[in-house]
Amino acid sequence: MEFSADSEKQRLIETHLEHLIWTSPPEEQYSDSEFSEETSSVDGLWQPEWFCQETTAMSENHTRSLARKKLYVACAVSLVFMTGEVIGGYAAHSLAIMTDAAHLLTDFGSIMISIFSLRISSRPQTQMMTFGWHRAGGIELQNKWFDSCVSLNFLVLLLISSLIFLQPEYKVADPICTFLFSVLVLATTFPVTRDVFRILMEGVPQDVSFSAVEELLLSVRGVVSVHSLHMWSLNMTQSLLSVHVTAEQDADSEIVLRKTTKLLCSEFGFSSVTIQVERCRNSAHSSEAVR
Repeated sequence: MEFSADSEKQRLIETHLEHLIWTSPPEEQYSDSEFSEETSSVDGLWQPEWFCQETTAMSENHTRSLARKKLYVACAVSLVFMTGEVIGGYAAHSLAIMTDAAHLLTDFGSIMISIFSLRISSRPQTQMMTFGWHRAGGIELQNKWFDSCVSLNFLVLLLISSLIFLQPEYKVADPICTFLFSVLVLATTFPVTRDVFRILMEGVPQDVSFSAVEELLLSVRGVVSVHSLHMWSLNMTQSLLSVHVTAEQDADSEIVLRKTTKLLCSEFGFSSVTIQVERCRNSAHSSEAVR
């Protein structure tokens, strides 16, 4: 990711000039001139004006609410049609209609699994599940793929049966279409399997570059080096980061922490960021930090 020099400089200046908020009473608050390295780490607890965790949580809750409503509607529609086809197929002694009802039953089951996974993934974190239940959304991801394959399979079977009914001499189309459908299923399986593998193996989130994150952190004034950079995903929307940054001796650690946190959340959309600011060993700005 390439950053414009002018825009990056302006953003860092604006972030640097923002006032720090303290939890101490108004009469005990420090002015900008009084804010120094000695008082920033002892007097009062710094609180940022903007948390990426809160913004992401509100957006995610809204998305889940809309998805849950749509799934409830789809579940009701599938149940009504399935019941109608079962009654109609039994009355007409039609095996084809009963088979289609069984197909709707698989759709109904997949929708119920999606609703269940949404409910589980929205649970708050506990003392045992400190990251929450976000990875339950992986069940929904796999279920969407399964439902898409089943629907596509039904469409292919419908086309084949229609072709054979209209042109009986084209029976060879049945195995050919079945083979092509198998290839299509394998092709669509690969991206889903890759995403699930990346999440389970705690790989770098999708569309996030390790070098771009490192470059962004080093662009912050006062940051000398970056190490122990870790990025992983809880699901397709929740990504986390932890990193150690080495700051200059005369740099304010609170300002460095504030700027790096805000830039990481705004540029890459991390839902949770943990940054440990360390000091150089000497005034020569050595990249070796005090452990």
